[in-house]
Order: sequence, then C-alpha cells, then structure tokens
Amino acid sequence: MNEPIDNKRRDCREVDGRRILDKLAGLRIESWNYKFDDPKIRHIGPMAQDFAAAFGLADDARTINFGDAIGVAFAAIKELDALLDERDRQIAALREGLTEIREALARIRRA
Repeated sequence: MNEPIDNKRRDCREVDGRRILDKLAGLRIESWNYKFDDPKIRHIGPMAQDFAAAFGLADDARTINFGDAIGVAFAAIKELDALLDERDRQIAALREGLTEIREALARIRRA
C-alpha cells in the first residue's frame, strides 16, 4: 500500500474483509449500562474483552479503541458490499437462466 500522506503510520497492510466479517458476526452485541452511570443511560456493542480476543487490536482489553471499532465496521461493510454485489450477479444469472428455460418450455408446448 501507499505510505499515508501524513506519514504518521507505518507497516500498512491490506486486511481480509471476509475474516473480519466472520469474526464480527461471531461477537455478541449487548446493551448495558455502566455501574457509575444513571441506570437510564444505555450503551450497545460488543464487550471489550471479546473484541480484543477476536481482533487482537487492543492495548487494553477493558476498552475498545474508537478508531479500531470504526476500522472493523468499515472492513465489514466493504466485505458485505462485495458479497451483495456477487449475490446480485448470481441472482441475475439465475433469472436469465430461468427466462431461457421458460422460453424453451413455451416453445415445446407450442410444438
């Protein structure tokens, strides 16, 4: 990959979107409130320990780095988009095949 313009990052690598999507799909997403917050205040997401175990990104398994959470979400969204595009192509091909079969059946019935 190209070196980022800001030159603050190094060792940039492509990620395996499918692997990230699979790991993300395996995480429990829960709603909770912190002990120190008003009980009416709710949060949602994976547990930091589970996120750290799945992705190995944490410096501290007690919190989820906001940038890592967004990066995981972006990678998963990108992979889902690619999967949907592939499914759309498969569906279009199946529809085309079905149309051909229906037309052939109609010709046989007319004969």
